[in-house]
Amino acid sequence: MSVFPRFTQETDLAEWLRKQPQTTHRELTTLGALRTLPLALEAAPAHPIESREKPLNLGPVRFNLLSTEHANGCLSIFRAALTSLVAATELDQTTGEAAQHARNTLRDIEKERNSVLSTASHAASALKYASSVNSPDIGNHERSSKFAAYSLFQAWTLLRKVSETSEREEWHADPELTYDVSQLPAVSSRTERLFSVSQPPQRVSNVWLAFLEDATITTLPWRFWRDWYQGLLDGKQLDWELQRRVALIDNEVWNAGPEAVAAEIDRIRSCYELEQEIANLKEQLAIVQDTPAASLIGDNGGPPLEDAPARAFQTDLALIWKQVEELEEEIAKPSPSPSQLGKIAKALWDISRRMAAYCGSIADGMIREGSKEMAKAGAKWTAGATAVTFTAQTESVQSVAKAIWAFVKTLPPG
Repeated sequence: MSVFPRFTQETDLAEWLRKQPQTTHRELTTLGALRTLPLALEAAPAHPIESREKPLNLGPVRFNLLSTEHANGCLSIFRAALTSLVAATELDQTTGEAAQHARNTLRDIEKERNSVLSTASHAASALKYASSVNSPDIGNHERSSKFAAYSLFQAWTLLRKVSETSEREEWHADPELTYDVSQLPAVSSRTERLFSVSQPPQRVSNVWLAFLEDATITTLPWRFWRDWYQGLLDGKQLDWELQRRVALIDNEVWNAGPEAVAAEIDRIRSCYELEQEIANLKEQLAIVQDTPAASLIGDNGGPPLEDAPARAFQTDLALIWKQVEELEEEIAKPSPSPSQLGKIAKALWDISRRMAAYCGSIADGMIREGSKEMAKAGAKWTAGATAVTFTAQTESVQSVAKAIWAFVKTLPPG
C-alpha cells in the first residue's frame, strides 16, 4: 500500500516538488490556491498573519461589490483562478500568457494598495504564485518548485489560520494536498469536490455565502463566477471548453471591468451553445440521410416524388445544409452580422414549420398504406420511426434558430 507524504514544512514540500514534473507543480498549486479563493474576495480589515498556531479573530464578513475598487479586485481574483486552472491543464502560449496577464494584474493591485499581510492579501498571494507557476516566464524547474511550494504552503497556512479551534486538528497538515498527491488528476477532468477529504474551514464557507448574497444585488457581472466556483466546490465543473474560452478573453475586456467581462462571457456562452446546437443538427441530418426512412419518401408506402410536398421536403433538406454552412461561416467571423444571422434564423424557422407539417402528413399516409396493403408487422413501426426521425430533425432546426436569436442578443447592433 502506497504511503503519501504529509507536509508540515515548506522546505520538505519544496524538496519533494523538485522531484516532480512541472505539470504536477501546476496542478497542485492551482488546486491549493482555489481552496482559498473566497478569502481573497473579502473586503475585510487587515489581519496580520504572525503565527499559524493561534486562530484569528476575524470579525464579520464584509463585501461591497457596488464599490468599483472592490468589484475590480474580485474580478482580478476570479480571473487569476480561472486562467491558472486552464493553464494547469493546457499550458501553451495563449493559456500561459492569460495566466501571466492575470498575475500581473494582481501585482498591480498589490502595489496600488500597498497591501499589508491580511487574510485577503495572503489568499491573493497564493493565487498570484499559482499564476506564476502556470506562466511561461516561470523559467526553470527549480524556480517552479520553489514558487509552487510557497503557494501551497501559504494556502495551507491560511486555511489553518482561519480555522476555528474545533477544526484545527484536521488542518494540522494539509489533508487536501495529501489527497491531491495520491490522485494527481488532470484538473480539467476532476469530478471530486474541491474539498475532497475534509470540510472547508467555516470561515471559507461563510465568506463564500456572503459573496453569493452580495452578488445578488448586481446579478449580471457575477452570475458566471457564482456558477463556476460553486461547480468546483460541488465537483460539477462547467464545460471545459467554455472555461477555456472565458480564460482567453482579451486583456482589454478584462481591464474594462466586471460588466464588460460579463457581457463578453454572455456572448461566448451563447456562441458556444449555438455551436452545440449546430453540431446536434448536423448529426440529425446525417441520420436522416442514412436512415431507410428517407428512401420511403416517394418509395414504398410514401407519397411519390412527383408529389409537390415531397419535392418541397427534399428541397428543404438541401436548404438546411446550405443555411448551416452560411451560419458556420458567419459566426466564425470576428464580428458576426446580427442582421445576417437573423435572416438565417428566420429561414431555418420557416423550413422547420414546413417540415413539421409534412412530417404529419407523411406519417399518416404511410400508416394507412401499411395497414391497407402491406399487412406487415414492421410497416407501422417503419412509419412511426420515419415520423420520429423527421420530427427530431425538425426540433433540431428550431433549436438552432432559437440559439441564433439568443446569440444575436449578445452582439452589438449592426
